[in-house]
Amino acid sequence: MKRLIWLFFILAPMWTNAQTMCVRDKSLVISLDSGIQGTAYGHNPSEWIWWVDFPYGRIYGDATCLSLEEGLGQTSVGAYYGTDDYAKTPITAEAGLSGTDANGNERKYCWCRATHPVSSRWVFSSTRPSASECVSWCAYLCGSNVRTSSAMRGGVFGSVGL
Repeated sequence: MKRLIWLFFILAPMWTNAQTMCVRDKSLVISLDSGIQGTAYGHNPSEWIWWVDFPYGRIYGDATCLSLEEGLGQTSVGAYYGTDDYAKTPITAEAGLSGTDANGNERKYCWCRATHPVSSRWVFSSTRPSASECVSWCAYLCGSNVRTSSAMRGGVFGSVGL
């Protein structure tokens, strides 16, 4: 009987640790907290990419310029859905758009999305005076706004996995 009790006390801790320490293959767990401001940021305007360093690691993303119509009327920082009839429609676009849309509307609205290590929806960042300014500033503004704006981080982090 004593051997059984000792055996239980020896094996129980191993079983408990094995249950709590197992992780699925190739899993990554990051706690994205929009209340934590980034520590540094950067961008590459020619490739339309941005990044922000946080205490828990670096987030990379894409930037693009859309017309008001392509952004479904949305101009609220941190939003990733359209407005009015499109209030439940997420924005879809390609990275690095510039110039004018198919209808000739100027693409002067800067949108951002996270791409690594997580993927988010396109999130509205800012309005520029012209399409050429959007091209010049969008990647920079994405990194800067994700670093400093809790509304922007809330949109990017809140749309992960949607």
